[in-house]
Amino acid sequence: MMHTEKLMFRLMHSPDRFGYELQLAQKHPDGRVRFAEEVKMAEVPVGQVTPSMLHIEHEEVQQLMDMLWNAGIRPSLEDGTTGQRAAMQDHINTLKKHCDTFAEMARKGPDLVMVPEGSERSI
Repeated sequence: MMHTEKLMFRLMHSPDRFGYELQLAQKHPDGRVRFAEEVKMAEVPVGQVTPSMLHIEHEEVQQLMDMLWNAGIRPSLEDGTTGQRAAMQDHINTLKKHCDTFAEMARKGPDLVMVPEGSERSI
């Protein structure tokens, strides 16, 4: 079933419950907002086809992914294709290199001036 109202997600860190709280709301064009109250689990026989709990659009999935990313949740390295894992590891290595560079700059002090490699520094 398609919906015309936009779904909105809110993710909040909940240290007292050792996890996160997720809220789902639906905003209607007239301004009304409805919140999902709870998810109920039902036991079904093995092999029984079950309907989807919720249909969400690509933009809504992206919003949820962005919220998870901003909360510090990252994909496991076991997930994804070999190329995706390699790209993620390359990104991590680049970030580590930048951190090392910034740490070295901090050790050298506030008078450090960045000069592009291969250029000469004139005073």
